[in-house]
Amino acid sequence: MRRALVAILSLCIAAATLPAAAAPDKTLENVKGSVSYQVTANAAQEAIAPQATISLADNAFAVTGPNSMGAIGLPDSSRVLIGQSSKVQLVSFTQTNTANATFVLVPPSRTRFTVQHPNGARANYTFQTPLGQIAVRGTVGDIYGSDTQLQVNVYNVSDPTLPVVVTLKDGKVFILGKGDVLNATLGAAGVIEVQQLHVNNPTFQQFQEFGMPQNAQELGLITNSAVAGAATGTVAAANPIWALALPIIAAPIIISANHATQSSPVEAGPVKVPVTTSSGSRHRQRLQIRFFIPIRIP
Repeated sequence: MRRALVAILSLCIAAATLPAAAAPDKTLENVKGSVSYQVTANAAQEAIAPQATISLADNAFAVTGPNSMGAIGLPDSSRVLIGQSSKVQLVSFTQTNTANATFVLVPPSRTRFTVQHPNGARANYTFQTPLGQIAVRGTVGDIYGSDTQLQVNVYNVSDPTLPVVVTLKDGKVFILGKGDVLNATLGAAGVIEVQQLHVNNPTFQQFQEFGMPQNAQELGLITNSAVAGAATGTVAAANPIWALALPIIAAPIIISANHATQSSPVEAGPVKVPVTTSSGSRHRQRLQIRFFIPIRIP
């Protein structure tokens, strides 16, 4: 009996002395290009190798060079992308029932935030810029902040009752939901002028480096190349003959169309065609070939 008690006590002591599981780290990743960090504002910048990830302490700065991108990962699975030629400070992060994080965008800087609510948890993220503060709770969007301009694009919200709240330094408050844009500019007289818009290609243009949001089609965002591709696909689908004709016709095509079916000449350049003579010898002749393609245009 005594041996059994001793064994149980030994197990309890061993369990009590086991180290607790370490909390997940805050991280900074070099997504591409030149990315570095500073432990304080006056400290030397420490470069991060491409595709490498380091732990990031509170109050540290993430710094990117031209044509570069970094990513701050948080223990609640949220992620903040840092655009090129930007500097962002992670002031603090704490996580209990609610994940609280504070960031400062050193002007001029761009970020894309993807703040999540894993397993029903809550998030309360704050981004500070010279013209105002942005409160984010379960949202995907972009921020640009300089000394004279603030732009906030909101692409999605996980809960419509938890919108993005922008508080400008003059005390004005703006509520942004899915698809909303706020553009604030500091005027010469010190007055902040505000435009509230809907997400479109012009308002998205300066954030293209982050790529299209997942719901870009729903928001009506589409790139010029995608427009061209969609237009080509539509023409080919509506007129299947073009899908066959376009690869072999090199010359320009001009069609004068009406509502009837027409045979329109399409003239290609000279083509050398092998010809066998009666004597059996072969030579090449230059022939001008004309195609007649019936096209019905409604």
